Amino acid sequence: MECLVGTHLKLEYIVDTDALGGNAVDYVYDNDLIVLQERIVSPAGKLNLVRPVSDNPLVIVNDDSLPVQRSMITAQKAGVDSFKQLDNGVMLMSQDIRLLFSYPFLTGKDVSFDSFNEVYGGLDDLLRQTGFKETDIVRTWFLVKDILRDYDLLNAVRDEWFATWFNDDHFIPASTGIQSHINHDGHFSMEFLAVDGDGITVEQMHCALQNEPIEYDKMFSRGILLSMPKSRIALISGTASTNKQGEVKFRDDIDRQFQYTLDSIEDLLNGVGMGFENIAQSMMWLKHGGDHAVCLDIAERNGFPMERCVQLLDCNVCRDEWLCEIEVTAIDNGS
Repeated sequence: MECLVGTHLKLEYIVDTDALGGNAVDYVYDNDLIVLQERIVSPAGKLNLVRPVSDNPLVIVNDDSLPVQRSMITAQKAGVDSFKQLDNGVMLMSQDIRLLFSYPFLTGKDVSFDSFNEVYGGLDDLLRQTGFKETDIVRTWFLVKDILRDYDLLNAVRDEWFATWFNDDHFIPASTGIQSHINHDGHFSMEFLAVDGDGITVEQMHCALQNEPIEYDKMFSRGILLSMPKSRIALISGTASTNKQGEVKFRDDIDRQFQYTLDSIEDLLNGVGMGFENIAQSMMWLKHGGDHAVCLDIAERNGFPMERCVQLLDCNVCRDEWLCEIEVTAIDNGS
């Protein structure tokens, strides 16, 4: 799905749910696209068969029952006025809009405050190198090998940095923080997207079915909306079955949790004039692989586009009682 940034830069969001065939890879090369972000989800036994497109993909090892999957954010070279490939990310500019996509920042083998803190040091260095401010960050992704063990540590480190960067008058970035088995010795991966320029405005999205995470001391927003003259991008955080008090809703009931998660995402989208048909990319995590079939059935009945969804099984969510989580990027190209 394409998105026009400014008047002539086109981003393209690509999802390949059976990625060993190479069609998506050939498409990128044939159309001379710049890869801004790449994620590969693969069974362990097929990792050696996967052909990355970018120099720094985030590779996640997942269930043997699923095919190799890939998601990419790309840009058409023709619309790029300026492009820089840096050690830890890529920056591009088109007219009066700048975008900065980081590569995955990965910790070492230690599970410690200092190890996680070093990741933020790398983030801060990349911002300074490119002239972006901390408050230009609109989206973050935190993937942790053992989320139930390390979620408090993740939050402690994030709170120390974000409390300084984001005051009460400024939005907090949309975010996903969840368990994923990254193909790396480290235990924690972080990526971010930052934007600036007169041609883009940023606002916080709200969900009528859920309260704001900051109300229960978690520093992220339900969603962030990027608005440009000819398009809008909705960045929806990892969403689970949460009520308006920040509590887990429908414990031990995957059918109702998954439905409520979809309802919450739809409410966020409807609040900015979009729907499931606008979804360009999504990722779904299920705590129990045995729930996969029932969740696919619920998604189909709701019209949720699973063909644009990367799926991960047997992944804990940040609270043990949550059984599923979904993140979404949606696009509105106007009339």
